[in-house]
Amino acid sequence: MKLFVVMPHKFAGCGYYRQYQPNVRLSEQGINVTIGAGFTKVDNNEMTDDELREYDLFLYHKGYINFQEFHRLNNLGIPWVLDFDDHWRLDTEHVLYKKWKEKGTTESMIEAARLAPYLSASTPLLAEELSKLNKNVSVFENAMNPQDVRGERMPEEFTFGYLGGHCHVKDVESMRGITSMVSDVKVRLFGYDNGPVYNGYADVLSNGGKLKKFSCVPGVNIWQYHELYNYLDVSIVPLVDNSFNRYKSELKLIEAGFFKKAVIASDVWPYKYVKNGWLRVKKRQDWVKHIKYLKNNPEAAKDLGEELYEEVKDKYHLDTVNKKRLKLYQDVSAKFNNISGV
Repeated sequence: MKLFVVMPHKFAGCGYYRQYQPNVRLSEQGINVTIGAGFTKVDNNEMTDDELREYDLFLYHKGYINFQEFHRLNNLGIPWVLDFDDHWRLDTEHVLYKKWKEKGTTESMIEAARLAPYLSASTPLLAEELSKLNKNVSVFENAMNPQDVRGERMPEEFTFGYLGGHCHVKDVESMRGITSMVSDVKVRLFGYDNGPVYNGYADVLSNGGKLKKFSCVPGVNIWQYHELYNYLDVSIVPLVDNSFNRYKSELKLIEAGFFKKAVIASDVWPYKYVKNGWLRVKKRQDWVKHIKYLKNNPEAAKDLGEELYEEVKDKYHLDTVNKKRLKLYQDVSAKFNNISGV
């Protein structure tokens, strides 16, 4: 079997978890995998039809929409899978809502989903939504490769930390004022880039600069990202319950679990997929209650981290999820090869 994973040269977390990491792992296990930025070769020439036919399956993420390529594959009878890691409709308060509306991004994703022979999704809820556009949907959860669990916890004061990307403005804002109600806690903001978004995060998490034990940790590349979990004891994971966030994945609990870190998170989908091993925030005051509890009971935080690890270590192990992924690849390849042979 030969797979072609279509990825841009530069990619972030979604590209890593949904495309790069799982398919590179398959290549390590003997599957023939090529990663390329579309049909343009290194010599700037387009792949020929015969070159495209050498591959059994092409794999795309919704962040890369190229209708010329999609139609060409369909015309040649070559199967492809389009992956979704979250919803194609943004909540109106999302930081990218205006940009997506101007570019027609949502409409492009809908058209691509209907055009694709197969879709994949990160959660059952998202798959259910996608099935309204295309019935051929498989669920591949976000997963961790234990090889990414690197480094050791540095000896220092008990630390709460936030790791989140640029699109979580409303989620972080929901915690405004929380650190004014707790005292003598150490809080770290990871991924800091001195831009307006992270400066806003810093303002919220530091209580307007009044929290004495607050610090920012600069962002790192995707290959070093996981190591940041070594610099916290408790991961803080706020998520506003809205129509877009509901279809995100439980990734933040998975990451923390593999590092055996305690988690305090909003009690909303998608985190409800993880049944045990984390403290739920059902109302605003729960943030304060849980932060104080773990600060005063560091052993309880360790126990919680161990419990979360036991919860995620098998279900969200990369090899576990890749078994489902490989089965789809093989089934699709066999189906299309049989059709081609008729």
